[in-house]
Amino acid sequence: MKYPLMVMGLASCLALTGCQNMDTKKVLIGAAALGAIGATGYYAGKKHSDNKHEHAGDDNSNNASHITTSKMPRYCTGEAARKFHVSPRDITTESTEESGNKYKVYGQYETDDDDFAFTCTFNHDGHFLSVARI
Repeated sequence: MKYPLMVMGLASCLALTGCQNMDTKKVLIGAAALGAIGATGYYAGKKHSDNKHEHAGDDNSNNASHITTSKMPRYCTGEAARKFHVSPRDITTESTEESGNKYKVYGQYETDDDDFAFTCTFNHDGHFLSVARI
């Protein structure tokens, strides 16, 4: 990506100023400036792309990390708080239970109107699968 940009910039520089009047110093300065601009754009785009990958796990597809059974209740609290739009302080979770080839964490929270129970499910490898009201 950066090479076509530099070649295009150098070609436009030559076309605009005329090849016969350019000396080597001006060409090198122009090429260096275009290279710096291209590199800045490249790394700014790369940083933006990296941030997208960091935030990509904010939807329920954050299955890339292994969660130990001792940390599943806390993780479940965060997922439930986000999904049900309540404060994590208002959520209570139980210890992790093994259920077949999965792990489950049961929890609850209350609002002004009612009490709600939910279950977080993790696969046997410790990847979060879902949170749902029961």
